[in-house]
Amino acid sequence: MRKCKKCGMEKPLEKFVKQGLWRRHTCTECWNEKQRTGKPNTGRFKKGHTPWIKGKKNVPKRNEPRYKKRERTRVGKHRQSAMYCEWVLATMKRDEYKCQECSETSDLVAHHIIPWDKDESKRFDLENGKTLCRSCHSRHHRKEEINNGYNNFLGITKSHNI
Repeated sequence: MRKCKKCGMEKPLEKFVKQGLWRRHTCTECWNEKQRTGKPNTGRFKKGHTPWIKGKKNVPKRNEPRYKKRERTRVGKHRQSAMYCEWVLATMKRDEYKCQECSETSDLVAHHIIPWDKDESKRFDLENGKTLCRSCHSRHHRKEEINNGYNNFLGITKSHNI
């Protein structure tokens, strides 16, 4: 038997909240009363809600051998190589360390005109690069994604021209 610190009543030990190996000094009723705030649950999961994945077939659990954790794709060994660093520096030096679209001189990036993945032979070609600031670089890639998405939707395949 134990006396609850909250309500002062003496109750059997099983009526007290277990915390690890020990029991708390407040009974289950007092503990639950303390947890109830009277506010509605505005969280993502409501009481009684089951997640969409629960009970679905063919979804591997983490401990199953067919469960594969998706690995983060690295940019690649080539982008950390000395050749790539030399290409970046040579491109920026040729363009006088200025963005070729807005003439910004800070936060510069060397941009591949023909994308890195498309043509391996032109990865380190000096003519295939131009210096852009980060904002122009991201703007350029967004435009490219939009155009590629629209062309893919229409079924048009377009080759890159220099």
